[in-house]
Amino acid sequence: MPEDRERRTEDHDGSTMPRAKDQGAPNDIPGEPKDYLRQAIERDLAEGRFDYVLTRFAPEPNAYIHIGSAISIFITFGVAEEYGSRYNLRFDDTNPTKAKTEYIESINDDMRWLGYDWEDREYYASEYFDTLYNWAKNLVKAGKAYVCDLSEEQLKEYRGTDSFTEDGKRVT
Repeated sequence: MPEDRERRTEDHDGSTMPRAKDQGAPNDIPGEPKDYLRQAIERDLAEGRFDYVLTRFAPEPNAYIHIGSAISIFITFGVAEEYGSRYNLRFDDTNPTKAKTEYIESINDDMRWLGYDWEDREYYASEYFDTLYNWAKNLVKAGKAYVCDLSEEQLKEYRGTDSFTEDGKRVT
């Protein structure tokens, strides 16, 4: 039996497939150049800019995850594991009218199915709105951010259209 057979997980239809976290980094072949993300991490670590790697996956709990989410999970959690570090799950629940417990539970289940465990590091952006707001105010005061005061008509002009759907998406 091939060695990787033991590291397979059962798919929903009963077939087996390799677990994401057992696949290894995409650029872990000796002598092959690393991708830009790993290059930046290694540069920052070497220069002492940071002492460790800490990544996070920040889904909005307003839908089920999709293949793009799975890729993001694989990259963010995989990079942390590759560098012997930790990763957080931080729900971006900044729109309480769309966030649902059903989606949070589904995202948790799907991530575990992919083979990832964030232990006790599950966070919610809504838990620190005041902190985020104060950071934004400080950025504005420091001249590193601004509050947009364009009128609705000016916004339409800058966006290049005056046609929007009911939920605010631009019609082209």
